[in-house]
Parts: sequence; structure tokens; C-alpha cells
Amino acid sequence: MKQIPNVISVLRVLLVPVFVYYIIMGETVTAGVVLGISGITDVLDGWLARQFNWVTTVGKILDPLADKLTHITVSIVFIIKFNTFWPIFAVFLLKESLMIILVGRMVKKGVKFKGSKWFGKVATVVFFLTMVGVLFLPDVLGISIPDSALLGLFSLNLVLAVISALMYIPDYREYKKQSTVDS
Repeated sequence: MKQIPNVISVLRVLLVPVFVYYIIMGETVTAGVVLGISGITDVLDGWLARQFNWVTTVGKILDPLADKLTHITVSIVFIIKFNTFWPIFAVFLLKESLMIILVGRMVKKGVKFKGSKWFGKVATVVFFLTMVGVLFLPDVLGISIPDSALLGLFSLNLVLAVISALMYIPDYREYKKQSTVDS
């Protein structure tokens, strides 16, 4: 039972190419559904892990990795789909890639992670809601989203992502110290 959240995180990783497939096929509503499922299962795996004390070392790495892979993929897709806003999504790509590299280095050094924090969760939930909404609204409700609204939504997400990354710096410093001591 303790591995259920990890299985859900693996499912989220497997949803990444499914999302890309539907985007390539031009089925943005289905891609939005896949992204929505990914977001819901992100919340579910975290809730199960905390609620039933099913937190594992693997899960502390796998859950954020699934988030990072999803964010990177969505950013690449949105750079192509909404190329006017490529600088915003380029910053997302840079941030997520940097975090994967830093966490990878810490894992390699045997650092024990505490898990995600509330500010990372808020940024992730807002990201999923925004991106699913942007994929759904035009096709499902026939609502055209003006570029100014897209700029506002994407910028809000970028600000939250950058603030979240900055708020993780003290944890990174602590992990870096831990890896130096343990080496």
C-alpha cells in the first residue's frame, strides 16, 4: 500500500508522452483532459502519502520529477503553440531544468529530502489550472482568450514559479551542507 503514491507518480510520468501525442494530433481538449488528470493525480499522490504516512524516499524524488517533466513538456508545447510568449516559457524551462540538475546532484550525493513545500504546491496547482484552462476554454466553451489575458495568466505563473524557486534556496543550501558533511 505504501507504494501507491509512487505508482501514481509513475503514471504521471507516463502521461507526459500521451499529452504530447494529443497536442501533436491537434486534439487540445483531450490533451487538456490528460493534463488535468496529471494535475489531479499529483494532488492525490501527495495527499495519500501524507494522509496514510506512505511517504517514501523514492516518492520524495519521483513526485517532483514528474512535476518537472510535466512542466518542461507543457512549456515546450506552449512555446510552439503560443510563440508570442516564448520568453516566459523559456524561463520556465530554465528554472525546471536547473532544479532537475540540482536535485540530481543532491540525489547522487545521497541527500535525504524533506519533500515539497506549500509554496511549490501552490505554484504547481496554479500552473495546472492555468494551462488546462488555456487548452479547454477556446475549444470547449468557445471562449477566445485575448493575448493580454494570456500574458497576465502566463506572467502570474512565472512570478509564482520564480518566487517558489527562490523560497527553496534555504533548503538547497541545507541540502548542500548535508552533502558536504556526508561526503
